[in-house]
Amino acid sequence: MKRKWKVAKFSTETKEEIYNRDWCCIITWDPITDYHHVFFWAHQANYWPNRNNADQWVWLSADAHRIIHHPSPKETDKAKEYREKCIDYINNL
Repeated sequence: MKRKWKVAKFSTETKEEIYNRDWCCIITWDPITDYHHVFFWAHQANYWPNRNNADQWVWLSADAHRIIHHPSPKETDKAKEYREKCIDYINNL
């Protein structure tokens, strides 16, 4: 069964909830620029209705978000570490 990727669609209230909870990059403590869906890899991704709830997302800096999704060869270990930090953060809320 082929799954279709669904675009993140969350309400203003949900965005505010994420912002009020995170207010800075949860990895680097830098200013936030990007929402990041924590469970995005094929083996982690969820397609159920709560996919766009606040407890599935975090705020990241642009650089941290880039490293997670598009690491350079030297950043591969850092990308894995950042992904794990995001998952741990959400799981410990």
